[in-house]
Amino acid sequence: MLRPVEKQLATVSEALDQLGTCCGEISEQRATIEANIHTTVGQLQDILENRRTKLINLLDQITQCKLKSLAVQKDQLEATQVQLRSCLDFAKKSMQTDILQDIVQTKTSIAKQVEEQTAPLPPDFLKPCSDAKPFIHHIFKIYRSMSRLRTDNSTNFTRSL
Repeated sequence: MLRPVEKQLATVSEALDQLGTCCGEISEQRATIEANIHTTVGQLQDILENRRTKLINLLDQITQCKLKSLAVQKDQLEATQVQLRSCLDFAKKSMQTDILQDIVQTKTSIAKQVEEQTAPLPPDFLKPCSDAKPFIHHIFKIYRSMSRLRTDNSTNFTRSL
């Protein structure tokens, strides 16, 4: 009658030994997996850090390029503004001089040129762009045509050809 109990005790003892072995293997596998996780995550962090550095460098390059482009456009617009003010001042002074006999003839021409000068700006003129040279060239051409009106030494206005 004790034999079945002894047999069962041996089976339970063997099961406990196997269970202990399994627990030890699981602990070892856990440690190996944890080490792999740390290694893999560390590699991913390095890759992400390198990518972040590259993206920030690219952002810096693009920003500098855009800022240079806008600085050039700003300089061009400021030069155009100076030319327009000069042209306007010249036209105003020319139109306000009533003493000269020839001014009556030139007032119409100046008024027409001032009217042309006040034509509406193209819609994209004031928008940031990378190439405003064609329009600035046009404004400079108008400015040169306005500056052809000049006075000679006797303060008579003549139109240069």
